[in-house]
Amino acid sequence: MTDVPQDFSDLLNTSAEEVVRPPARPGGTYRGTFKSSADTISSKKRTNGLEFTFSDMEPLSDVDQAAWENYVSSPAVKPEEDTMSDSFWITTKSLYRIKEFCEACGVNAAGKTIIQMVGDAIGERVLLNVQQTVGEKGTYSNITGYAKDDE
Repeated sequence: MTDVPQDFSDLLNTSAEEVVRPPARPGGTYRGTFKSSADTISSKKRTNGLEFTFSDMEPLSDVDQAAWENYVSSPAVKPEEDTMSDSFWITTKSLYRIKEFCEACGVNAAGKTIIQMVGDAIGERVLLNVQQTVGEKGTYSNITGYAKDDE
């Protein structure tokens, strides 16, 4: 996914023979940049949330190198535009997840609201744990955890 506006007529005029399913990102730990936050609503329960987007995804040593090379060599993947996203639901029981994510980005909670913490975290580097999941629509990758990037 990219934030660059695309001409949909150009995309739809792509030769169908050139279109391939993007491979799932290999599982493991990645260093990424928290690029942006946008409002979202869950499709199932209609819960309000924030969708966080991550860019500059750098695989660390636990990511299978051959699988990574296969991923980035796919014609469906443009490494310079490659992003991942994760949704955080805004409920009393799950608000702590946003706080803990921001703390993993190095943001101190003292004297701040959750939305201030999110704003302060944008642009920070964080470690992302990615796992592949097999579903009815194929294999896809999910972010399953975050950790502070000590580099």
